[in-house]
Amino acid sequence: VKHHGALFLNAYAGHPFAPKIAHLVDQAAQKPQWKGIRIALLLPLSGPYAQVGNDIMEGIFYSLHVFDSEEAPASDRLTFEFFPIDTHAHSHNLAEKVSRLIQDESIFLILGPYLTQTHKEIVPIAQKHRIPLLSLAPIEHLELDASTLVVMRPSLNYQLRFMMDYINTHIHTISKLATL
Repeated sequence: VKHHGALFLNAYAGHPFAPKIAHLVDQAAQKPQWKGIRIALLLPLSGPYAQVGNDIMEGIFYSLHVFDSEEAPASDRLTFEFFPIDTHAHSHNLAEKVSRLIQDESIFLILGPYLTQTHKEIVPIAQKHRIPLLSLAPIEHLELDASTLVVMRPSLNYQLRFMMDYINTHIHTISKLATL
């Protein structure tokens, strides 16, 4: 609010909303601002899928580094704090670790898990605490609350259905290509 409000006031000082924006900027300057987003990363960081988990984590770190606006002053930038949990090493107590992490660290978002078999434990915990869960694997056969769940990778059935729908809608064009 402080940064964008100040930009607005500098560019549009005579605007009818300028006094209201100035008031909001003053209020924002007086309040301590929360800057951190705490994210639980549930990835296989050891075992047979360790390379995939580490690649995903590296991609997340890179994406958020690029996302961090260099135009905003350092005092206005968001910070991201990550709490990785190795889903392979902690498969026997994953639900317990995630529950404890949510309670102790005020987690804002759960990213993962990567492997489908861990969803039965994690989805109910995320829903109980109303924490958004961005899944990297298809989630099937679970009671889902769509308001807290985003699936990033569709299931095989979805991919096959999508491919067949595409073929059926473009069959004329595809048949012409096949005769070339």
